[in-house]
Amino acid sequence: MATNALNRLEPAYFIVDITGAIDNESPAQFGTFPATLAQSLIIERSNIRFEAVVRGASENIQPLQTSAIVVTGRTNTDPATSIQLTLAYDRPEFLNTEDEDNLGTFLSGDDAVKRYVARGLINDEVLNRQIFDPETTDDSNTAQILEVTAPKLYADVSTAEGNITVTEVADLVD
Repeated sequence: MATNALNRLEPAYFIVDITGAIDNESPAQFGTFPATLAQSLIIERSNIRFEAVVRGASENIQPLQTSAIVVTGRTNTDPATSIQLTLAYDRPEFLNTEDEDNLGTFLSGDDAVKRYVARGLINDEVLNRQIFDPETTDDSNTAQILEVTAPKLYADVSTAEGNITVTEVADLVD
């Protein structure tokens, strides 16, 4: 489906709903900390997936903003079970990508945004991260740098897209 914002001068806004362990809040932002290193790692993996989603959404054109982020299911020990965010693009005519499942076909608008996000969820991500470690015996430092692997959330883009809804909405700014 093509975006309604093509050939317009104002930004196009897309609300993205994703089911899965994706989160943009660190334990400190949430207000209470995990009780174990294992719980901290679970939360950090969901943060890494959020970053992968944002990178994926920036595949052809950087969004003007990523805003209105709402996570569901998040506790101090468990990652979110779903996330909703709004992406605003100032040049929606650049929202296009080749459909790797149907070579020679191109996706545009909200279909392209959905594919960008899906691609961010189908790869393992390995990063060095500073992790809150409540189990440390050194009282002066409760964080350590660890290599963290966030395994892919879905096996392929089709499965990922089945867990993503993208809706273009009218101009959110008056």
